[in-house]
Amino acid sequence: MNVKIALSVAGLLCGMYGYTQFMGPTYPDTYYPLIDVSQRSNWGPYNVHDPSVIKSGEWFYMFSTDAMVAYSPPAIVGIQVRKSKDLINWQFVGFAFDGIPQEAKDHLSANGKKAESIWAPYITKYKDEFRLYYCVSAFGTTISYLGMAVSNSLEGPWTQKGCIVKTTGSDFMNAIDPTVVTGKDGKQYLGYGSWFGGLYMKSLVDSTGMAADVNDKGWIIARRSGSGLEAAEIVFNPAENKYYLFVSYDALIDNYNVRVGRSDYPTGPFYDIQGKDMALQTDNLPMILNPYKFLDHSGWQGTGHCSVISDNGQFYIINQGRPVVDKYMMDCHVRKIEWINGWPIASPERYGGTPFEGPPPVDSILSNRWEHVVLEYSSSFSLDAPTLIELRSDGTISGDTNTQWSYSDGQLSLHWNNNQTVDTCKVWYEWDWEKRKVCMVYSGIRNTKYCIWGKSTIKALPSSLNDKYTGNSASDIEVYPNPARNGFFYIDVKVIKDKNLTIRILDSNGSVIRTLQVGNTGIIRLTTNGLNGLYFVQVISSAGVYTRKIVAICP
Repeated sequence: MNVKIALSVAGLLCGMYGYTQFMGPTYPDTYYPLIDVSQRSNWGPYNVHDPSVIKSGEWFYMFSTDAMVAYSPPAIVGIQVRKSKDLINWQFVGFAFDGIPQEAKDHLSANGKKAESIWAPYITKYKDEFRLYYCVSAFGTTISYLGMAVSNSLEGPWTQKGCIVKTTGSDFMNAIDPTVVTGKDGKQYLGYGSWFGGLYMKSLVDSTGMAADVNDKGWIIARRSGSGLEAAEIVFNPAENKYYLFVSYDALIDNYNVRVGRSDYPTGPFYDIQGKDMALQTDNLPMILNPYKFLDHSGWQGTGHCSVISDNGQFYIINQGRPVVDKYMMDCHVRKIEWINGWPIASPERYGGTPFEGPPPVDSILSNRWEHVVLEYSSSFSLDAPTLIELRSDGTISGDTNTQWSYSDGQLSLHWNNNQTVDTCKVWYEWDWEKRKVCMVYSGIRNTKYCIWGKSTIKALPSSLNDKYTGNSASDIEVYPNPARNGFFYIDVKVIKDKNLTIRILDSNGSVIRTLQVGNTGIIRLTTNGLNGLYFVQVISSAGVYTRKIVAICP
C-alpha cells in the first residue's frame, strides 16, 4: 500500500480559502516507549544522527551514526540503515556492518584509545557499485580512522576496502565526517574534517573510490574564527552551475547550525554570500538552519549535520533535530530546499508530502497572520522565536507605515525600516507539524545576511470538519508510531486528567468500527488487528473529544 497516496485520497475534503484537508504525518517528537534497542524495528525517523541519504529506484536509503538514546556506547554497532519511498515514513532496515572494522579498531588501539562506535557515514554510487564511507574516532581527539566499504546492494553485504585517511593525536586535522563530490570531468574528491583544524579535501581514484595517497591529508577548504566546524556536504546544482559546500557550526546537542558557500569548482575555493573565502578564519553566511521554535511548540535544537540530495531537480536537506523538551532525543528532519539568487534556502517546516503545487494566490496571504522568524546566530544557546505579523491590504506590514510588502507569483518581498532592511522570499505550501494541517510558508534571505522564515496561521475550517478530521486542540495528545506497521500503536493521553476514557476508532468515512473503555495509564497501547488503511482515533473525556489520524499497515 502506498502510504502517501492513501493519505492524499483520504483527505479529499475541501476547506475554506483553497486548503484541502490533506492528512499529513502526525508522529510525535519524543519516543520513550521505543527507546529500548529491542524496539529498533519501530525506530523509523527516531535515533537518527549524521544522516546520509541516496535514492535507488523507488527507495530512499538513509545511513546514520550509531547513536541511541540511553545507550553509551551504543548497544549495537554497525551503521544504522533505513529506507523510505516518500522521505516521511521510514522503515528500519538494520545495520550495515557486524561491528567495527578491525583495521579501524587497530588504529585507535595503537594510539591508546578504544573504538566504540561508527560515526557519520556517507553513501554514494559509482557505476553499479555502492560505496559506504565511514569513520571511527575517539571523542574529543584527532585520533580517527576514515574507511570505505563496497556492495552491489544498499542492504549489503558490504566488503571492507580499507583506509582512505587517518589521523593521530599529533595531527591538526581530524579524519571524520566524510563526503564525496564528483566534478564534471568525473574526478572524485573526499571532503572531511571535524571540529579541529577545519575541513579538508583530498583526491580519490575514481575507479576504486580509494585514496590516491592514503598519507596525503589534502588541502583546507573551510575554517571559522573559532573551533566548532564540521560535517561537510558538497553537492552540484546544474541549474546554477555551482558546487555548494554545507557545513555545521557549534555543539551538536545545542546550537548546531548549518552554513553554506559555493564555488565554480568541486575543489573550491568556496565563497559565502558576502564573498568571503570559507578557507579563511572567519564565520560565514548564510545560516540556513538554526535552533528555532514556532507557536504551540517548545522548539528544536541540534539542527545540523546535513545530507543534501536532489530528486528530479527538487533538493532536500536531511539532518537530525533534537526536541527542546528532551534534547537527547534525535529525530530525522527533512526539508525542501528552494533557491533565491543562486543560494539555497530551507523550508521553515519539515517535509510532509503536501500535494499542493504552485504558489498560493495573493488573496490567501492577505490579512493573514504569519509567524515571522529571523535566523540569527548566538554563540550561547537560544531559539529563534517568531513574532506575529500581518500582510495588510494597504501594503503595510501590521499597519506600520515604515514598512511595505509586495507579492507576485510566489515571490514575496518584505521591506522594513523605510527599505533599510529587505527580506526576499519564496512562498509555497507545506505541512504544519505544530498544528497538524496544511499551511503556507515563506523562506528567504535578508540583506544578503540572515535567512528568514515565515509560517501562516491558517484561517479556521468549518467546525464540523475540524471535529471530524483534525480534532480539538490538546496538541500533546499523540498517536505513534504512525504509520503503525507492526500490529500495534500507542496513544499518549497524559494531558487528560480523567481516570477512565472511551476510545473509538473510525474508518475514513467517519463510521465507528470499534469502541473501547480503558483506564488512563498515560500511554495506552492498542492493536491494529483487522485494520489496514487510514483511520481516526477518538479519545473521549470529560474535557471533550480529541481526534487523531492513524495509518495501519498489515505486517
